[in-house]
Amino acid sequence: MDLAGTLRRARFAPIGIASSLRLGAATAIWDQLAGAVLVAAAILVLFTFTDYGVTWDEDVHNWYGILALDYYLSLFADQRALHWLNLYNYGAAIDMVAALLNRFSSLGVYETRHLLNGLVGVVGLVGC
Repeated sequence: MDLAGTLRRARFAPIGIASSLRLGAATAIWDQLAGAVLVAAAILVLFTFTDYGVTWDEDVHNWYGILALDYYLSLFADQRALHWLNLYNYGAAIDMVAALLNRFSSLGVYETRHLLNGLVGVVGLVGC
C-alpha cells in the first residue's frame, strides 16, 4: 500500500469528515464573531467621529495634506510640500486623501479627517 492511497482513504474516513466538519464549524463561529466585532467597530466610528477634538499636530498634517495634494495636482511644479517643516520625512498619503475628501465633504475639515482615520482603522482590523 502506498502513502498517497493511505492519505486519500484517511481523508474520506468518517472520523476525518466529522473532525473537519467540527473544525469548519468552529472556524465559522470565530469568523462570525470577528465580523460582528468589525461591524461594531464601524458603527462606533460612524457614531463617534464628530465627538473628538483636534490633536496638537492635526492642523500641521492638514496643511501638509493640502500642500502634498497641490504638489501632485500641479504635476510637481508646486514644491512647497517638499519643505513643509519636517513632514517631508513622512508619508503624505493619508493627509493627501483627507485633503482631497475635504474638497468634497460637507463635514468639517477635522470631522472628515476623523471619519477617514476611523474607517482606515477598521480596514486595518479587517486586514489583521
